[in-house]
Amino acid sequence: MNEKETGRYIVHLLLSLLKRQKPDEKPDQISFADVYEMAVKHNVCSMTLSAVDQLDNKPDQELYNQWNMKRLAAVAQGIVQMNERDSILRAFEQNHISSIPLKGCLMKDMYPKQEYREMSDLDILIHEGDQKKVRDIMESLGYTTESFMEAKDDSYRKPPFMHVEMHNRLFENVTAERLSIHIDPLLHPFDYAKNTGTGCRYELSWNDFYIYMIAHNAKHYLFAGCGIRQFIDLWIFRKTHEIDVNYVNSMLSMSNLKEFADQSAQLIDAWANNLTLSAELEEMEEIIFSAGSYGTDESRIRNHMRRAFSKGNKTRIQYLRYRIFPPYSLMKAAYPVLEKLPVLLPFCWIYRFVFKGIPDILKFLKEFTQFEKINTDE
Repeated sequence: MNEKETGRYIVHLLLSLLKRQKPDEKPDQISFADVYEMAVKHNVCSMTLSAVDQLDNKPDQELYNQWNMKRLAAVAQGIVQMNERDSILRAFEQNHISSIPLKGCLMKDMYPKQEYREMSDLDILIHEGDQKKVRDIMESLGYTTESFMEAKDDSYRKPPFMHVEMHNRLFENVTAERLSIHIDPLLHPFDYAKNTGTGCRYELSWNDFYIYMIAHNAKHYLFAGCGIRQFIDLWIFRKTHEIDVNYVNSMLSMSNLKEFADQSAQLIDAWANNLTLSAELEEMEEIIFSAGSYGTDESRIRNHMRRAFSKGNKTRIQYLRYRIFPPYSLMKAAYPVLEKLPVLLPFCWIYRFVFKGIPDILKFLKEFTQFEKINTDE
């Protein structure tokens, strides 16, 4: 696959659709099969096919049918997700649980059609003290608890495809430290969110929501990879909402986010206006196209390696020790009890290994076998 040309054509298809313009025909050097594969990887399958429908030349019937089945499944999933969102928020209202819908929960409403914006899971922010009440509510709604009080979010699932993450804070402590996030609306969002007038539901101001989008994208981009959909979100947000540029820039300048925000805006502008990319933006584009919607294992492993090694030789033993026994700075973000009782660190290591390490052993073995290849490339 010619990843750069395929990625650029997908971006052209998406932006043409959102701008209500007929897209250019597919370049000869790429195939519809490649466009389909990359669109699925980046969770923009439905929107991409809606743009392809406007072309004179279409994919062959077999590929089109496969693609359309993906789109229909995504549309059905989206309808269920939004209905579930409303049911969960109603239940929170009835039980006096304050909440702030995040990310796709709100982004779907900003697109010309909700079906354009695919969403893997629902993200909702709650107070840390409400976690047990929320678990009871979610289980009463038919959800199974997958993880609880292990990190910054609790995870719930309900067949066939509902996955909900209940966040008790926007960022892990260690992530906030790495990005130098000193922005109060991101650290204490309920103190700045506005009540929507419906009882217990709150929303970030659009300025703070945009700042959160930048910070969230930066986290994925720097630590594992960030895909096309997240940057299209930024474009659609700026087209549908006015922001206070001075306020946003001053907030971003308080953290290590201003440069990333500027580069993101420059890249999106270049895509939208068919401008030539600088070498720096081409590198950013390459990372985005290769990452997919949630990054790649290789990107994640490279970042584990950067944290595992400071100086000296990089060995499997060092990496193994780091992955099995993460340092206190990382563990306290996943297990807040360590903030007050650091003596419990060995017990948290054991708990983590039993409940996370063993179930993920195949994933870890795959990661471990990739070590030498990545280490050679570093």
